[in-house]
Amino acid sequence: MGKIFYDLTTPQKSIYLTEEYYKNTNINNIAGTMMINVPVDFDKFILAIKQFVRQNDGCRIKLTNNEQEVKQWVSSYEDFAVPIIDVSSNEELDTLTNNIVKEQFSLYNSLLFKFVVFRFPDNHGGFIINMHHIISDSWTLGILVNEIMEIYAAFMENKEATFKDTSTYSYANYILSEQEYIKSDKYQKDKDYWREIFSSIPDNATIPSVAYSSNTDGLDVSALRKQLSIPITLLKQIKDYCNIHRISLFNFLTAIFSIYIGRVSNLDDFCVGTPILNRSNFKEKNTTGIFINTLPLRISIDNNLSFTGFLNSIVSNSMSLLRHQKYSYQNILEDLRKKQNDLISLYNIMISYQITKMNNQQETIPHESTWYFNKTIANDIDIHIFDLNDTNELNIAYDYKCSKYSSKDIEQIHNRILAMISQVLTNDNINLSEIEIVTEEEKKKLICEFNQTKTDYPKNKTVIQLFEEQVKCNPLETAVIFENQSLTYQELNDKANKLAYFLMKEKHIKPHTLIGIMTNRSFEMVIRSTCYFKMWLCLYAN
Repeated sequence: MGKIFYDLTTPQKSIYLTEEYYKNTNINNIAGTMMINVPVDFDKFILAIKQFVRQNDGCRIKLTNNEQEVKQWVSSYEDFAVPIIDVSSNEELDTLTNNIVKEQFSLYNSLLFKFVVFRFPDNHGGFIINMHHIISDSWTLGILVNEIMEIYAAFMENKEATFKDTSTYSYANYILSEQEYIKSDKYQKDKDYWREIFSSIPDNATIPSVAYSSNTDGLDVSALRKQLSIPITLLKQIKDYCNIHRISLFNFLTAIFSIYIGRVSNLDDFCVGTPILNRSNFKEKNTTGIFINTLPLRISIDNNLSFTGFLNSIVSNSMSLLRHQKYSYQNILEDLRKKQNDLISLYNIMISYQITKMNNQQETIPHESTWYFNKTIANDIDIHIFDLNDTNELNIAYDYKCSKYSSKDIEQIHNRILAMISQVLTNDNINLSEIEIVTEEEKKKLICEFNQTKTDYPKNKTVIQLFEEQVKCNPLETAVIFENQSLTYQELNDKANKLAYFLMKEKHIKPHTLIGIMTNRSFEMVIRSTCYFKMWLCLYAN
């Protein structure tokens, strides 16, 4: 039987374009480990891994690029190598996994996954999985762990495993269903919805940082992850609040982060990215492959609105977004680029809520899973709110560009978010304008330390005399910086003197003449202020 070639699905197209934009990176690698906490029969374990691949056609997808057109097909099952590597410690396992995550896949005519089995000296162990995002998403990793463990458990009991119906749970079926969707009335309605949402295009919001350099290469995707937690007592209060108001934890935290992002970016209209599962039925929820669709959630902030009112708007917008989730982000961008062809993205920040449970399906063999960050991102910052394995804890993983943020920046953001949450829980009728985005510690520093500006200066010299000494000693040193320009002490002094001469000689300014200063924040503001001090000294000295 010949190969059946399919177009890429719209989620796959988005991943493919990311791959093309950030060439020679591992930006689309999805990886994790699964460890069995008892001795392992490694022969049966590897057979379980291979059986999983055999019964999930989404794993066996291959890409081809013929005549500049990318197509995909489902390859027949063929045996593949699963190496066993001995490790002696968790640190050694961590190093091994990070090295595998860095590996880049050959995108065309190759398998787009890699399994490596690891074994400890006491014979317990597990596998490392690295998959390309074009055939996988986080939900797929959950399916992968659960199914492999179910098959392995059956093999260990010498039972015949209950295998999936490959014709029912097939990614090829999803490809065909999407093609039908594109021809449907629903597709047109979804397109009209997004066209209305983005009848105007908002500015991109970001969280500023002192570490940011305007010269940073936009193609630099190097990133780090900092994982921080919400204290258990505060988390309980948040959950109680959400239960009372009948809203999700994700919507609550999205509202908090949105207020902060709007405040620090000085925007009241912007988008954040939010990943949508995009699996609409039981079959799709049990099928491997990439379904996820990251959509732009448009945020409008009215500072006169109460937090409760703003939260309701977040809930309403999120529900509307879910009703139109099948229309892909890639399609939204393509539509908007017809109006604004230089549009790269609608958001620089993504907020996700990871609820995949990878340990709860098979309970006879104790095991645990860990996700690994591939240390690359396309956005400025990705904020992952997650409890992957029913730990009853809520962690927030901040993936951030190294070129834009420092670890200290992320700690500051997190502490401010916690402070904002506490204010809202104390008074949910608080207006957005009343929510403070600084912590108590920062407030004390601003009020008590930064206002302590007393210092010793020579009592027999004026400020202008001290300034002119700097001009004489350091004429080429930078005196003023504004946006991307600067003035040296000599340049500032020359400009101030020139303006003073003009006012005194041409405009005949005399002692006791009132001179008003009216200017925006700019070089001119500093030049005029320096000029008037000089004139005051000159006029009254004479």
